[in-house]
Amino acid sequence: PANGAVILGPTNVMVCASAYDPDGSVVSVQFFVGTNSLGVVPTPPVIYVTNDDGIFPIKQPYCLIWTNKSVGAFTLTAVATDNGGLTATSAPVHVTVVSDLPPKVRIETPYYGAMFRQPVNIKICAQAYDPDGTVTNVEFFAGTNDLGSVTTPILVTNWWGDEVQSLYCLTWSNAPVGSYRLKAVATDNAGMSSSSALVPIVIYPPPSPTVKITTPRNFSTIYNAPANINVCALERYFTNPIVNVSFFAGTNSIGSTTNAPYSCIVWSNAPAGAYNLTAKATDSHGTTVSSSAVSIKVVTNAPPVYMDW
Repeated sequence: PANGAVILGPTNVMVCASAYDPDGSVVSVQFFVGTNSLGVVPTPPVIYVTNDDGIFPIKQPYCLIWTNKSVGAFTLTAVATDNGGLTATSAPVHVTVVSDLPPKVRIETPYYGAMFRQPVNIKICAQAYDPDGTVTNVEFFAGTNDLGSVTTPILVTNWWGDEVQSLYCLTWSNAPVGSYRLKAVATDNAGMSSSSALVPIVIYPPPSPTVKITTPRNFSTIYNAPANINVCALERYFTNPIVNVSFFAGTNSIGSTTNAPYSCIVWSNAPAGAYNLTAKATDSHGTTVSSSAVSIKVVTNAPPVYMDW
């Protein structure tokens, strides 16, 4: 078997090795468990296969059956002997025979290296199964922080709809800022557990709240006095509800509203003059953010507009 293999037992285990001699021929391979010999396998006969290009020899591996192997940890080696009596020993192969196989688990979402911004609720899903029993629960961790466990999976189909998967999912609510390594630990009906590969993610703080006047545009609009001017602002990235948006022409208040995040007022009967319009948004925790100024003009006699007929 492969190095590190975990085998359900007691069972019969086929042990195979390949061997060759660069200047002669291998006459036998002897297998060992620790220092105990499992037996000697002579060189198997060459098998010949035929295709359109001719006849080709295929060398068979050296194999034997390790019978009724009980539970435990073992080290296998193979010793090849050539026609000149020289020997060579394989690298050791470590195997474990167990009475119960551990479950398998893998995090499906979020993906490796995913990035988020606060505030965020992160749905974490893992696929888990037990090759010789059932999965009883899957527990999720962010570093050493236990996020909770799930006992009942949801059944989903793959992209092609020809395979059903069991996903264990939970939502990490209001995940804090930081870098984390997510892990899922599955436990089966015999009490055996195994862990998924770590999935790193990063949660960034929210961007700074902003407010921007979207109407009118800077330096682009001239109004006739007295003017009724629609003034609108867009508020973004506030983590708390916005309770008030106030609008100003210079230092003079021209109105306020609570209809964030798309806030509009009508500045009625605006007199002639040049103005710098600003908006100021305030959230429920008292955070106040002001916009950049937008310059407009209100005139008593607007200049003619060129029309290209």
